[in-house]
Amino acid sequence: MPKEITFNHTNVTLTRNISAIICDERHIFQIDANESMENVEAFLAEITEDHRCPDSFHTWELIMLISFMVLGVLFNGFILMAFIRFPKLRNFTNYFVASLALADMLMVILSPVLFILLFLEKIEFKIGEEVRFNSKLFCSLASMLSFACISVDRMLAIAKPLYHRTLSLSRCTKVIASIWLFSIIGTAFDYIISDVVDIFIITCLNFCAAFLIPTVITIISYAIIAKVVLGRRKDDLQAADHDGNNWRHTLRITWKILL
Repeated sequence: MPKEITFNHTNVTLTRNISAIICDERHIFQIDANESMENVEAFLAEITEDHRCPDSFHTWELIMLISFMVLGVLFNGFILMAFIRFPKLRNFTNYFVASLALADMLMVILSPVLFILLFLEKIEFKIGEEVRFNSKLFCSLASMLSFACISVDRMLAIAKPLYHRTLSLSRCTKVIASIWLFSIIGTAFDYIISDVVDIFIITCLNFCAAFLIPTVITIISYAIIAKVVLGRRKDDLQAADHDGNNWRHTLRITWKILL
């Protein structure tokens, strides 16, 4: 006779001669299906009581989440407000900066709000967790890809300045639209295949799309910037004194450009 138990908002079915492994945020427990329901329920009640966080911890957790949310909305909101109110700031690079600010602001709004709703049990746990994960994945994709585009834009401005000046704002908006469209498709694809593909494969795909590929693009772009700056200073370095002042000056210039 199958046994139905609930642990950590998850329904677990115990059948004959089959053990169930259940876990909370820090521990993993194995439940023998041959145990009586009284023993199983007593065990679950015991571990739930032992690992229950104090109320003060949850209070400070909520305060920190709300504080981060307010700061994130203010900082990113100022960037978007300046971009909207001052037409002179609407250049090729700042379009990507605005896209990055929008993605970050969505992240700091959606993630804490959904967490608070889950904490207060205002929405179903399974649905809330799926929405929270998918929203974080969507915002992460848009944010990291926008940041990678900013690094590519800086690289083109320094390595190929004449070509960079020919880039139109229409091309920039197309790239930004592609970023957000890819983020939507990537999030939908993850949601569709999550029930049919191994979780390890999905995690690797998300890691590559949301972190590894944008990071590699950023590193390559800044490496090209450093190479171009040092190459342009090569003649000056050859004629410089041997006290190392020009080297330090070049490193300062390179660092400022990278920032």
